Amino acid sequence: MSESRTDRADRKRKADREDWFLEEMDAFSRRYKIVRSFLDYDKDDQVIKRHLTLEEAQEHCHRTDTRGPGWFDGYSEEN
Repeated sequence: MSESRTDRADRKRKADREDWFLEEMDAFSRRYKIVRSFLDYDKDDQVIKRHLTLEEAQEHCHRTDTRGPGWFDGYSEEN
């Protein structure tokens, strides 16, 4: 017995929803850290904050108080 067009469409919609859900969960589980970097190569980078969402990390780095003469804050994904 062959599958109807409606059944195929329903199965595709369900697979699309599952793919979307998995992508959202992956993005949700990623965490970022704020790293303060210095133009003076003798100074090591310093981790300022940890366990942030991407939005929180981006928001932090867009603030004007996160950079100054000889330093700036950036973010990277935590391992």
